[in-house]
Amino acid sequence: MICNNCGGQLPENSQYCPICGTIVTQVKTSKTNNNQNKGKAKFIKTLLSIAIVLVILTIIIPSGKKQTRTTSNNNINFETNTNNTNNNNNIIPPEANSTRTIMMYVVGSNLETDHQMVSKSFENLNLKSMNLNKTNIIIYTGGTKKWHNFISDNDNETYILRSDGFEKLKSEPQRNLGDPNTLTSFINYAYETYPADKYDLILYNHGGAIDGAMYDDISNDHLSLRDMREALNNSPFNELNKMESILFLTCLNGTIAVANTFSTYADYLIASEQVSYSLPNEFNFIEKIKSSDNGKEVGIKYIDDYAFIRSFKNLTYTYSIIDLSKLNRINQLLDEYISNVDVATSYSDIAKIRAELYQYGEENVFYDTIDLYDFIDKINEYTGADASELLESINDAVVYNKTNNDSSHGLSIYFPYNGEKRHQEYFLNIYQDLKNLNSYRKFIENFNNIQNGPTSYSFSIKDNKIDKEDATKKLSIQLTKEQIKNYATSTFMIFEKDTKHPNYYQVLLNTDNLTLSKKGVLTANYENALIKLTDEDDGKTKYIFNKYRKKNNERMIKATLYNTNKKFPDPGFMNFTTLYIANDKKNKPTISAVTIVSDNERVDGVLLDINDYNQYEIWQTKYRLLDNEGNVLDSEKWETSPEKMGYSGTVSKLNKSLKYASLDKGNNYYGLFIV
Repeated sequence: MICNNCGGQLPENSQYCPICGTIVTQVKTSKTNNNQNKGKAKFIKTLLSIAIVLVILTIIIPSGKKQTRTTSNNNINFETNTNNTNNNNNIIPPEANSTRTIMMYVVGSNLETDHQMVSKSFENLNLKSMNLNKTNIIIYTGGTKKWHNFISDNDNETYILRSDGFEKLKSEPQRNLGDPNTLTSFINYAYETYPADKYDLILYNHGGAIDGAMYDDISNDHLSLRDMREALNNSPFNELNKMESILFLTCLNGTIAVANTFSTYADYLIASEQVSYSLPNEFNFIEKIKSSDNGKEVGIKYIDDYAFIRSFKNLTYTYSIIDLSKLNRINQLLDEYISNVDVATSYSDIAKIRAELYQYGEENVFYDTIDLYDFIDKINEYTGADASELLESINDAVVYNKTNNDSSHGLSIYFPYNGEKRHQEYFLNIYQDLKNLNSYRKFIENFNNIQNGPTSYSFSIKDNKIDKEDATKKLSIQLTKEQIKNYATSTFMIFEKDTKHPNYYQVLLNTDNLTLSKKGVLTANYENALIKLTDEDDGKTKYIFNKYRKKNNERMIKATLYNTNKKFPDPGFMNFTTLYIANDKKNKPTISAVTIVSDNERVDGVLLDINDYNQYEIWQTKYRLLDNEGNVLDSEKWETSPEKMGYSGTVSKLNKSLKYASLDKGNNYYGLFIV
């Protein structure tokens, strides 16, 4: 058999040409489909070089005297008709005579079941404003225990958008949306039934960096990178028949590994390096897409809509568009460059750099992704090669990037460092499949082997001099020469003694706001870093736990929010949340954003409006730090207090009750340096 379009040889019983993607078999299209064009689719621990050290000390503070990115402004430029005698630059040019099919693979999961995010996004679409004569928007749904709209809970359904609503095209028994065959089936159906000049694929759900995306709550399965390659490989898309764009409405999928997965099948990847947030107007950008837009223009319209997230202070956002035709150059240059890094001799220096790099999904550290450009730029002095060409190639591939983080340049990479050993082993195994990143795989494997190698030494508090001067605001220890040599990074925790339960301490603060002087003095700075609230029951101000990450500029507290007015479908609806804290105009702590706390190991990425809730609870955790002999327990053996403690109150009063604080004098505290 010969393809009528390109003349290529066809295997027997082929439905598509493997070269150009043209449909071979005659397929009946919907009688309501006005688009019949069949043109070619354009579509952790080493401690040879670094020690993890727990230095425990008691701080008793007596009363009285003190003791001895750049936001991109890229614009889309439209060509105007030079024959227009009015020369009016404000006239929007008409759409070109092209057609487009947008395929939306929507795995609702708990985003829909618990938070109705998909339903709200569909409700907010203005279908009458869209030119649906030239653009087909085909939606496949599933992976959700409970839909809150017209979609079936028990079937997988395919819809097309019409100006008067959602028209169901077909329904089938429940399938696993984490199975590559399900994605292939949907893509092939849309391609056959709604042929067009341009195609786009939108993937909506949770994302897990190089773990993949599309977590189906029914099957508890997801699409790995290998699954995604398999799904696209069995579709009509290939090097000569590419989609315009693949858009990930997910968290953390803006990695070079994901980009390489799709470089054969699409012109552009649109994805986020960071956690992204599901919003009730998530799909509004599709109203603005023209059938003539290229993949970059599609990405710009989504990213510019999403960029309103910047109004939520202390939330890091970064979304970018990657020109996938530029990936091979990055792969080649990265392979050559990283081969010049001697991990064995430079491990300690590399570890110091890695420790200070901004890590995406900080609350879910096992993903361990960092910005590729930022990493190469900072590691450059430890190689014998010039990084300028590699850095230029990254900038060349990232054709659009909006972020509020100076460290984010649009393309991330996995670098194991903070994750647990089991997670590191899992992700390193994924790299076995990434053949075009072989040298980088060897680099992180060598680093990981040293990091998780045998401990060469450890040290305790008796080796160090302690400076308790002004311990209400800061605390210092003098590191030894060996400790200074092997130092990479550190955090500091403060606990307050529980007077009712011996050996139990309530955690108040976890911070990375530490400095190391040239003489090796490590100082934890916590002046006005703790947070107190006014207890509505007795009117007293009391500490609540907060996590402060200076390098990420994030301050967080945990809470449970309730809606006793029953605005939500479920009576007594509540959410376990992270409250992000920023400064108001008077430099007081105020809640700037609220996100869901995941009940599993993946990032939820759901923003809540705190005004939808009227009651809060904040629970304080107390840990048993000491055994019965007064010896410090290993952190894995800490026990929580038999007595729970917390505060509750009215959401409307919460901001007014929060204030910054240092440590009170006269109380008994524990300081914990984690080096």
